[in-house]
Amino acid sequence: MLLYIINSFQGKSGAVIELKGESPDLIASNNLDESHLKALLGLSGEAAYTFSGNSFTVSGSGKELINQLGVEPLFLPYITDEIKGYIWINRAEPNKSQESNPVLEDISEIVAKLFEFRDVNKAFSDELLEAFYKMLRAIEVKREKTKYHSPRMVAFVEMFGMLFGLDNNEMNILKTTAKLHDIGYVGAAGISSLASIGSELAHPIAGATMISNLPIHKDVIEGIKTHHEWVNGKGTPNELKGEDIPWTGKIIAVYEYVVDFFESNPNIDPSKEDEMLEKLKSNLIERADIQFDMVLIPTVIQQLTMLGWSGCAQLGVD
Repeated sequence: MLLYIINSFQGKSGAVIELKGESPDLIASNNLDESHLKALLGLSGEAAYTFSGNSFTVSGSGKELINQLGVEPLFLPYITDEIKGYIWINRAEPNKSQESNPVLEDISEIVAKLFEFRDVNKAFSDELLEAFYKMLRAIEVKREKTKYHSPRMVAFVEMFGMLFGLDNNEMNILKTTAKLHDIGYVGAAGISSLASIGSELAHPIAGATMISNLPIHKDVIEGIKTHHEWVNGKGTPNELKGEDIPWTGKIIAVYEYVVDFFESNPNIDPSKEDEMLEKLKSNLIERADIQFDMVLIPTVIQQLTMLGWSGCAQLGVD
């Protein structure tokens, strides 16, 4: 849509900016110069446009930007009770007729409605995902072994992410994948063509299918679908290999194994804990480049060593 607006008004570049709180956030851009982006987002000082009362005003840095451009950009604000932002078009030459074009107001209203729909859709999606998760937890708590399975997965990958150096966005994607990785158990029975094949094949596909049309990051969906794949191509459901497996699927695969190891050995004698922990580490090393991506294994072993057996066993339980 942005490209259509740029072309319609003979623009050279443009951006869609949304105010989230007091901070401008880039939603979309096309052919935007880096210096223009910094000015619009306030990355080098004051943002080019500030919102006060019920309107936008041009700041000092915004006036400097306009002077640099030589042609005043086309500025289309979209403002509702919930949504505030603007479309910014860098024009090749001034055109007063464009600024009085009634289509501009229509565009602003359409963009505002799109963002309102996005937020409503996101809220609905979050509620639906939480409902799926509650249904999954109801299934998990019926068995002593899996009573804390998903919370354990989330706790393990969160610590892994900190040790591995994931950024906030990557961390959120990974934690969401861990939380939802087994939701296919909720929906697998509804996919008759898969239900008879076996849960290890059915639930990754079922889980990915359940959320495929929701506004959720594709790495979450793909991570759910691939968390039983092996890097040597011997996994399920699609026998993907190496780089064909997304990063989320690879990490969840390791921790599915780790968590299952602790769940399968719940009452270890304290004198045997170190021995069992070393066995787990050895198993992970043996499976590197066969089942698991070897790049992940040193950080996983570091985590296990830091926590010890009892620390690992309690992770996600409290």
